[in-house]
Amino acid sequence: MAFHDSDLTLIDAGKAGTIPKRDNFRGSDLSGADPSANRVATLTNTQTSAQESVFYNGQLLTITEDYTVSHLSSSSTVTFLGIVSNNDFITARYFT
Repeated sequence: MAFHDSDLTLIDAGKAGTIPKRDNFRGSDLSGADPSANRVATLTNTQTSAQESVFYNGQLLTITEDYTVSHLSSSSTVTFLGIVSNNDFITARYFT
């Protein structure tokens, strides 16, 4: 996997021809109180692969350190382990 700085384009050589989905959130879009940990974002599409990239205010987060992901048949959710405020920016990129 390679990350490029221009628009944070995600390229995965193993998924040639597949375009990643991207969901953008503000902290106010997440469940939970402002500011607090364990706030949850629900992805627009159900993710079928275990390949996601989650960015918090532009910084790439680390799964199990900064967030967890739950894949259900009807939706996928991202739970943030650190404090997220309503005015924070979140981007999730993933393949379906």
